[in-house]
Amino acid sequence: MDQVDAAQLYWSGGPFRVRLASPPGRFSSEALAKAVAVLEEFRAECHKSYFAFNGTLNGRLNALNAYREFFTSRSAMISAGTTLPDGEQRPGHSVIAQLTQGGLIDSLVEGVDFEDRQNKALVVMLYHRWDEWYRYRIGEVLGLRKHEVQCTLMGEVRRLRNLIVHENSLVPDDFSVPILSRVWGGIGTGYLVITDRMVHALMEQFNAILVEAG
Repeated sequence: MDQVDAAQLYWSGGPFRVRLASPPGRFSSEALAKAVAVLEEFRAECHKSYFAFNGTLNGRLNALNAYREFFTSRSAMISAGTTLPDGEQRPGHSVIAQLTQGGLIDSLVEGVDFEDRQNKALVVMLYHRWDEWYRYRIGEVLGLRKHEVQCTLMGEVRRLRNLIVHENSLVPDDFSVPILSRVWGGIGTGYLVITDRMVHALMEQFNAILVEAG
């Protein structure tokens, strides 16, 4: 198996290929092949999750067009859920959410609230799948502990996940994620909005992920 320059930490063009770097002769070719297969499973998981995300993205844009057709006023309410013919509310047959029409339209447009929430949910979920499942499995096939399986990209995604979950997406002055900053064209301080374009750039990095083992 080819040895990978560990300094090559981000994808900048060319064919996609998951990469596993390890000390020469440390692992058998069979064990390395199994570890790469697990890494490819993680990439497939990212693809599956992205298709679910992409369906939601298309649904969001379709919903924007649909809601605009019967827009009456910004202050009028719009409801989601189901109701019985007589309007009686019962479990499983009820209005479960309401929003002003203006608030709904504003949140659905490109680059704002619903897009940001959806994209952050995808980032959090993919990091969880990596850290709680695939990282362990790579370690198992190589006879390593979890902390011996390192990935600079996923380390940055972990910091991003913690920022979203624990810091209300507020970027401090000392926040450092060099790979993400490079592919996203910089990350400023203040509230971080994750756009669809940023998710696309992150998926490109997942497609050529580099993991260091041992």
